[in-house]
Amino acid sequence: MKNIKSIIWASAALPMLVLSEAPLIREGSVTLGPLGNTSYYEIGYILDDVPAVITVDVQTNGVSIGGEKLVNMTGDLGRVIQPGSRKVLWQARNTVPNQVFENATAVVTAWATNNPPPYMVLSMDSVTPPVYYASTNTIPHWGENTNRLYKTDKIVLKKIPAANVRWRMGSPTDETCRNTGGREIAHWVTLTENYYMGVYPCTQYQYKLLTGNSGGPAFKDYEDYNYRPVGKIPYYVVRGGRSNGIDWPTSGTNVTANSVIGHLRSKALCSWIDLPTEAQWEFACRADEGAALYNGKELTQEVWTTGAAPSLYDLGWYAHNCKDDTPDGVAQTHEVGKKQPNAWGLYDMLGNVYEWCLDWDSSGAEYSDGSPVVDPEGIKVPSTYHRICRGGCYEYAASECRSACRGRGSDENSWYERHGFRFCAKALAK
Repeated sequence: MKNIKSIIWASAALPMLVLSEAPLIREGSVTLGPLGNTSYYEIGYILDDVPAVITVDVQTNGVSIGGEKLVNMTGDLGRVIQPGSRKVLWQARNTVPNQVFENATAVVTAWATNNPPPYMVLSMDSVTPPVYYASTNTIPHWGENTNRLYKTDKIVLKKIPAANVRWRMGSPTDETCRNTGGREIAHWVTLTENYYMGVYPCTQYQYKLLTGNSGGPAFKDYEDYNYRPVGKIPYYVVRGGRSNGIDWPTSGTNVTANSVIGHLRSKALCSWIDLPTEAQWEFACRADEGAALYNGKELTQEVWTTGAAPSLYDLGWYAHNCKDDTPDGVAQTHEVGKKQPNAWGLYDMLGNVYEWCLDWDSSGAEYSDGSPVVDPEGIKVPSTYHRICRGGCYEYAASECRSACRGRGSDENSWYERHGFRFCAKALAK
């Protein structure tokens, strides 16, 4: 991926802007100028040969002015653009009135559809296709702890750099609090493609927006209920059940239309979204970290005696801290995004609620014989009809909230408030 090269004219309110180089944009086709006054700017370009995703940023001295200031940038960007003459309009007066930029540069980047930008945002209005962003700086109204747009009306996913990375799945035999019984056998895994993973688990509000139904009945009286992860959602509600012919991996990516995934595919115009495989979930959780926790720390023997786990406290809600900030002292979930994310910006991967994965539950040699594997999908014929869920939850011990720990639940029965899910999608743009 390269950038576009072109000289752009601007008035005194916005000094000369320079777009950099990219082979998908016709050489010399990029223009920029004020429309009527110095508060509106138009970037024109010609996209040649093949469709691409276009992102635009404005920088001063090499630093982005920030997505909040580009919220009124509209037109042919952030989505799949067909070849031809295109333009982007920036209504600067609405976000940066009377501001003069020194040494400003407009950066336009063309991304191949099989290598889209790092962030994908889904609207659930049945009209808006996925929109792509190069960074959180360019996502309008982004703010993990102050703005709740992406915990309610929109879903944001981060691209995980997994393609052809060889990594160790499972846990070493000396990991403290390790699960025995062949459930965490260490083995090498290679995933051949990048993919997107939800920055947050699906929230109560998002679940209701998709399905029209409320999630788990617990905690509804709390002010922040809508921003908590949805709970008590059985696997069959998320994708469809065996009675509907939905039987991963045998039935592949098929889901029922009235499942959560089915509704999201329709309402977000994104047919390539699903749950993650267990391997995708663990790789995304670890974020290149081989320790028990994604902050590079291990649990200590203190977990067994007092339940305390200082190394986990800032990462997730579990049995020892899930009553924090709750005046009635009830063990409960908490609003997503309030603990520290991992290195890839994913929140609540450990604790809060368990997250369903595609795979059937397995252990021992059925899970792994220690041999390297590529793109594992789990077993096809389970001994019991239980699906894997990952990450631990708010009412379980710290030992269950490790990157390698594997939970499970029935695939066709109602489940507990502690079971939720997170969306995953192929890293492509259509």
